[in-house]
Amino acid sequence: MVETANHAQTVSVVDVFIGGGTAEEGDLALADGGGIERAAKIDDLTRRINELQARITSWEQGGKVDAKDLAARKADLKKLTAERDELKKEPTAPSAESYFRYRVQEVREELGVSDSVHQTMVGYYKRVNEHNKTALADLTPPEPSKGQAHYIGQEECSTCHLEPQEVWEKTPHAKAYATLQKDFKEYNLECVGCHVTGYGKPGGSTVTHNEGLQDVQCETCHGPGSLHAKEPDKKGLITLKPDPKGCVEQCHHPPHVEGFDPEAKMDLILGPGHGK
Repeated sequence: MVETANHAQTVSVVDVFIGGGTAEEGDLALADGGGIERAAKIDDLTRRINELQARITSWEQGGKVDAKDLAARKADLKKLTAERDELKKEPTAPSAESYFRYRVQEVREELGVSDSVHQTMVGYYKRVNEHNKTALADLTPPEPSKGQAHYIGQEECSTCHLEPQEVWEKTPHAKAYATLQKDFKEYNLECVGCHVTGYGKPGGSTVTHNEGLQDVQCETCHGPGSLHAKEPDKKGLITLKPDPKGCVEQCHHPPHVEGFDPEAKMDLILGPGHGK
């Protein structure tokens, strides 16, 4: 028995264990072997963890929350996470002879690939691509208000910041848009926003208008750079040291990514002339 979720990234699995006995047809009772109730608790804990994490991130950025309150919430987060992790462990068999178990299985590449299913999905994404490319052809980003910074693209950034540019070119961020194109997803509204720069923002990009702003470029983390480019010595026009947690808020969060640690991942995008 399966139920897909989030573009078939997970399936719900029910395992049935039949014990001994001579139960007549219709009389067999199956005990809950740690399944439905357990899964519901995991879902509830995950929701509470995500909400609390978002709240903590907001408080840290705002800087107006008492340090003791912030520490208390972080302790709550740690406690909830530990409780969820414990529930995720394989449950022991119940005392009943016949029982069922319920679990949610993430569908990852290591489980194998069905060519027929893959071709069906490719066909689906091709149809979505073709439709959106035409239907959204006139969708342009909002115009920036007077005096508001807009996006200029990494080519212009690199005229002054060549070393960071060279570091960026070696990161997965520099190939983000290509990963969509190879799977026919560059016009998919659920995907493109995290693979271009300034998506849906004033003077930024859209699903069909992203020339010069494809991939996860400098301005994704440092903010739109038009004003900074005009007055590079003026402070406050660009974000010099972005908060790593901004990655979680923008793109690296469930259901797209599970268990993303922004602090640990920072080393993947830093290098000589760019944070090191």
